[in-house]
Order: sequence, then C-alpha cells, then structure tokens
Amino acid sequence: MSSLAFLFNRLLQDFRFQSKVIKMVMDWTVMLYMTIPAVFMAGFTYRSWWIELPDWSEFVVLPGLASIVFIVSWSSQYRSFVKEADEVFLLKYKQKYFQLKKWAYGYSFIKNVVSILLAVLLVLPFLSHKYSFSITEVFCFMLLFIGFSSFIMSIKMIFSMYLQGWLEKLLLTLLFLFFLAATLLSFSQYVYMPAYLIGIALIFIVISFFLSYRRLHTTKYFYQEVAKENEEFMRYVQLVFGAAPELEKPKIIKRTRPLLFPQSKRLFKRNLATFGFLELFFKVILRNSSYFGGYYKLFAVTALAIILIPPLYLKLILLLGFWYFIWIWAGHVWDKVILTNPIGRQYENHDAFFSARKQACLVLTLPAICLLSVILIVNLF
Repeated sequence: MSSLAFLFNRLLQDFRFQSKVIKMVMDWTVMLYMTIPAVFMAGFTYRSWWIELPDWSEFVVLPGLASIVFIVSWSSQYRSFVKEADEVFLLKYKQKYFQLKKWAYGYSFIKNVVSILLAVLLVLPFLSHKYSFSITEVFCFMLLFIGFSSFIMSIKMIFSMYLQGWLEKLLLTLLFLFFLAATLLSFSQYVYMPAYLIGIALIFIVISFFLSYRRLHTTKYFYQEVAKENEEFMRYVQLVFGAAPELEKPKIIKRTRPLLFPQSKRLFKRNLATFGFLELFFKVILRNSSYFGGYYKLFAVTALAIILIPPLYLKLILLLGFWYFIWIWAGHVWDKVILTNPIGRQYENHDAFFSARKQACLVLTLPAICLLSVILIVNLF
C-alpha cells in the first residue's frame, strides 16, 4: 500500500469515528428541531448581509473582523495520522513513513486553507460593503492568514515535540496574545498595502516549511507524534466530556506532591465547619488544573465575545447569561468535589454545607463578573 493510500485509509477511519461521536450527541430530534433550523436561519441571515448590512454593522471595526479570521488561523493543527502499531511496520520502511508525514502535512495545510476561506467568506459582506475591499485586497487579506496559519501549525508542531505541560501552554498563550495585539493595533495601517501583506504571508510560509522540513524527515519524535495524534483523534469525545459534566474526567496528576499547598497547611485560622468545606473545595480545584482550566475557558470565550459583538444590549445579555451559567457551573463543581467524597456526603444536609456552597459560588463568580464588567466598560470607551 502506498503512503497516499495509507493516508486515505486513516482519513476514512477518522471520519467514521468522528461521525459516530457526533451521532451520539445529535440524534434525529436535535437535528430536526435545532440543527436544521439553525442552518437555515444562518443562511438567511448571511444572505441578508449581502443585500443590506445590519444596523449594528456601524460598530464593526476592521481589526475585529481580522480577529475573527485570526482565531480561525490560530486553530490550525498538524496531524500526522500515525498510530502506536505503526512502530512495527512504518519505522522499518522509513521512506514510506516520511511520505505519510508529508502527505499528512499537505492535508493539514489544505484543511487550514479551507477553514480560513470559510472565515473570510463569513466577514466578506462587511469587507466588501463597509470597507470597499477589492478582489485583490480580499485575496491578500486571505493569503496573509493562510501564511500565518502555516506558521502557527509549524510552531505548534515544534512545541509538542520539545515542550510538555504548562510550559508549552504558557508559550502558546504568550504568542497568541502577542499576535492578537499586533492584529488589533496595526492591521488597519497595512491592510490596503497588498505588496506588504503578500510579503509577510510569503515570509510566514517559508519559515513554516523551513521549521517543518527536518521534523518531517525524522523518526526521533515518533512517540510525541503518536500522543498528539491521539489527542486530535479524540477531540470530539473530549468536547462531549466537557459539555456533559457528568461524563467529565478530571486530569490525572502524575506528580508525587501537589504543586500548590504541598504541606497542606490550613487556609483559614478559624476552626468552623464552613471553613473546613471551603478549604477542601479550593485545595482540590486549585491543585487539579482541569477545573481551573474550565473556569478560564468560560471566562476567556465570554470576554472575547463581549469584545467582538458590537451591540451593547447583546453584550449585557451575554454578561447576565455568563453570570447565571458560571453560578450553575460552580455549584456543579462543588457537588462533584464534595459529594463524591464519602465524608462530604455524610454532612450534605448540614447548614454549614449549604453556607459553604453559597460562599464558594460567590468567590468563583464575582471576580469573573467584575473583570468582564471592566472589559465591557473599556470596550465601550
């Protein structure tokens, strides 16, 4: 079997598996009453934008439109389509293994191009009607983010091979904030300079191919590639676990000692039952990054939506909806942490349990609401 046929076989396996996962979530009732109407409404709304832009389009700024495409570009990911069992065969025939990785890289690049094309089509009515983009300017706009997605895909590939855990996440977060700030602050100055955009895009593409070339011609990082591919293969399953808290699986901690509170000192001086519940709860969620990571993701997505959504009333609705949702989420996390413990379940009917639960929900809710309110006020002015 050729390497290209091998890739198509893996793509078919991936498609079948992801389809089964989606069908488990979206049965015929969801498709009939939610998905299909939503698709039709989105289509009619998009068509209306071409006829006449909505009233809130006056609040849409060019860096905001570029940020939407930027986020899509940032999601680019290289998939190697290698499995653990390939160690037996492919590593003995290295040329086939290298060819498989090259075809997989080409597939990942084309997939990123298609994603960016769809994102550009989404914002195209605003680019065309409000900012009077020509065909050449739209093409250069799209080419810039295609080059950027290729560059980010190569950076993520390198980070996954050389870095692990929090350091990789920290560096990617810093890169994301840096390029997002550059997009918001300087994009309007150069968007009407096609030669400049093409030059930057070509630099990104050349750098990405240079960074990827050696990684596509080595077997040194086989196990890292397998681990990353398994993450991508299970991406929809992880989304289901994240959307269904009762199916959520906390991250397994491999350290022998916790990073925070290694000596397990007391957080509160007063010896009260309420403080005992609170101390147990906050030590658990701070030591296990899966809980704090979920909290951060909810906050980050809401903050980004408040920044990008133009109408004020939608921002306020989003803020109130977040307040309600984060309170429910905090209560669920409390029940999961405390009530899964036999000792905690024994005291679930005590007054201290409900008092501590309310205080924990307040502590998790108020800081996020205050920060989002500040972001909303700053965004208005």
